[in-house]
Amino acid sequence: NEEHYLAVVLWDGWFHVDLRFLERRGVKLNGRSQYDFPEKAHKDGIKHPALFIGSAQFAAWPPLEKATSQLIATASQKRAIVLDSSTHEHFTEVPFWVPSSVIAAVSKYGGSRHLRNLRIVKEE
Repeated sequence: NEEHYLAVVLWDGWFHVDLRFLERRGVKLNGRSQYDFPEKAHKDGIKHPALFIGSAQFAAWPPLEKATSQLIATASQKRAIVLDSSTHEHFTEVPFWVPSSVIAAVSKYGGSRHLRNLRIVKEE
């Protein structure tokens, strides 16, 4: 239901799937071991203003970076951010909704890199 949305946030997405490791373990995939995901978005493009926020880990993997860049290119209005020194495990949806003041207080004492990155995203 695309008409129900005004914009999209793509949060460190798996925009390319590589299942060759399963084939090496004997799983039959019928030629579908690698593909861009979601296929409809790659085929039709992003129809809304889009904010792409990604990890440095995903940006460093060439097949995933290529698929992500191709998807970003389809959005007419876009902003793309890759957070330095981040991994996919730094991304979770729950802290995104925590007030910035709480994140600031926690990060001052914990010194956590992923909390610092979250503050950067929220301030952008």
